Amino acid sequence: MRRICMVSVVLFIAFSYIGCERDTGFNPNPKIGEGDGFSTFANPELIARELTEINGWQVDENSEQQPGVESLQKPRIYVMNLERKHIRNDIFHYKFEVRTGPDPFDIIAIHRVVKVRWFGMPIHTKMAFFFQHGDAKDFTGMMLPGVYSASTPIDFGMAVYLAEKNVDVWGIDQAWTLVPGGLTDLSFMKDWGLQRQIDDLNIAIAIARYTRLFSGSGFGKMILSGYSSGVFTGYAFLNQETQIPVGQRQVCGFIPVDFGIKISDPYFKEMFAGVYLSLQDALNNGVYQEDIIFSPLGMLARTDPDGPSPIFEGFTNLQSALFFGAGQIFGEGAVFHYLAGDLEEGMPVALKFVTNEQWFDFLESAPPYEPFKFELDYAATMSDAAEVPFDDYLSQINVPILNLAAAGGAGDITVYSTTLVGSDDIEHLIVSAGTATPEEDFGHIDIFIASNAPTLVWEPMYQWIKSHARRSEHEDVEDLAFYAE
Repeated sequence: MRRICMVSVVLFIAFSYIGCERDTGFNPNPKIGEGDGFSTFANPELIARELTEINGWQVDENSEQQPGVESLQKPRIYVMNLERKHIRNDIFHYKFEVRTGPDPFDIIAIHRVVKVRWFGMPIHTKMAFFFQHGDAKDFTGMMLPGVYSASTPIDFGMAVYLAEKNVDVWGIDQAWTLVPGGLTDLSFMKDWGLQRQIDDLNIAIAIARYTRLFSGSGFGKMILSGYSSGVFTGYAFLNQETQIPVGQRQVCGFIPVDFGIKISDPYFKEMFAGVYLSLQDALNNGVYQEDIIFSPLGMLARTDPDGPSPIFEGFTNLQSALFFGAGQIFGEGAVFHYLAGDLEEGMPVALKFVTNEQWFDFLESAPPYEPFKFELDYAATMSDAAEVPFDDYLSQINVPILNLAAAGGAGDITVYSTTLVGSDDIEHLIVSAGTATPEEDFGHIDIFIASNAPTLVWEPMYQWIKSHARRSEHEDVEDLAFYAE
């Protein structure tokens, strides 16, 4: 098999082609008028109130008397570009944007996929789930792949599966996923690192919780899930939450999906230490963003399958897309691939659980850029290549954890991170399709788009969410009391 030489390798952007973060700091208590950076651009309480009113969701009559809840007195200026899409039966997808800072691209998108009953009201449910995407994709691309794919049913996706079982599914599109292609100056991404993602995730979860409160589901903490590089954001978020009172924390359980924040495997550790040095060099030379190759890779495979690949020398465009999907993209020292495939002499000739067209659709729907600073931060955290604050308090994390991984993806190496936390409720689900070889087994992206994902992954994941859904009304009020202090 031809050997691919990679300039840099990241979790979801395997190959690298080689402004300003808002100084909001962290405040887990996003209340009005506290100088916390939220009240001007992204006050979660006001945004949730406005979102509830715009959608006509009945405000819970008791919420007005709860501590920490204030009536909206201003015009509707917080929620931008609200979309409402019927998926199937009584499942709807809501998407909207909010501004998080003064710069043009200081914007995140927030999603809700939920079962809707009479008069357009979301169901009341204690099962609340929040998803943080990984590299190169947004919420819809992972959780609702059928929305972006003409070859996939629109109602196929983890978000729909969970919503049908009465889970209130939320998620975020980090700011970089919303940056349009064709820009010549991306210097504004210079400082878009892991801390920015944590801060924006904090805002988004708070908006979700307040919205659930106003529409009758209570103010309970949420189960957080991070996928791929989103695992770093998730663990780092929990690491940060350990330093604040329990009542002010936003997360009651964590599902890291197919990676960990730390790693003991020497091959991966050395590889990501090299990635850190490569990214630091790029930033020092004024290159601030990854140019994501997903879209051109999928487009070329679809439109010119037999043409020579400009991305992988010596491959055709179709071979490149298949190798990128089912090949061992981290090299011969690691079993890691995105999709299960059929291999001949190490080269993928077919995909097992996804059609070629579905794979091309998935690739073509990727955003164009991702900030190098974010990748640098998580490479440093995982490999210990530099001192960072994102792993300082891992031993104090005590929420229940479901460590979910693909046997052909990150697999067993994800277990190590769970040994570093203080949780006493930890379960592992390493998903295998029972293939002949590990190199052909269930892969990193199969978790979300494989035809057998509902049975192998989504159902056991739902059962864990159901068994760990919290909480009592007393605890809801307890959290609100903390927010009112």
